[in-house]
Amino acid sequence: MLTFHRPLLAVAVSVVLSSCGAAPPQSTSRDLAALDAVTNAISGLPVTTSSAGARNHFLQGQRELDLTRAFDAQEHFKAAVAADSTFAIGYLNVATTSNSLEDFKTNLARAEHFATAGGASEAEQIQIQIVRKGFENDVSGQLALANSSSRSFPRVRARYSFSPAFRAA
Repeated sequence: MLTFHRPLLAVAVSVVLSSCGAAPPQSTSRDLAALDAVTNAISGLPVTTSSAGARNHFLQGQRELDLTRAFDAQEHFKAAVAADSTFAIGYLNVATTSNSLEDFKTNLARAEHFATAGGASEAEQIQIQIVRKGFENDVSGQLALANSSSRSFPRVRARYSFSPAFRAA
C-alpha cells in the first residue's frame, strides 16, 4: 500500500508545483503615450523625426532603457527606425542596445549617415559623435564633446557619454 501512495504523492506534488509557474502575469498596463512629454522633458534631447509613430516608439524605448530593459527598448528603437528610415538618433539607440559588434557598427554608421544628411539636430549629432569617440576609445574626444554638449544644450542628458556598448580593439 505504501508503494502505491508514493507515486501518487509525487504526481500530486508535481501538479501543484507546475500550476504555480503557470499563473497568469499580473496586469501592468500603463498609459505609455501619456508619459511621452515627461520622458522628452527629462532627456531634454530634441527628437528629430516627422513620424509620430517613430517618436512614440523612441520615447517608449527610452523609458524601457531607463528601467534597464535593453531588449524591450531595442524592440521599440527598431520599430522607430522602421517607421522613419532616416531617424538618426533612433539608429544610435538600436546600436547602443545591440547584442553584436556587427549590428552596433552597422547602426552607428546609419546614425552617422542620417545625422550628416541633415536629418538630425545638433544635439543629436553630438550624441552620435560621442558614441563614435567611445567606440574609437577616444575618451578625451568623448569628454570634449560631452562638455560642448552640456554647454550648448544644458538640458540634454548625455546618456551615451562614457558607456559605449563596444570599444574598438
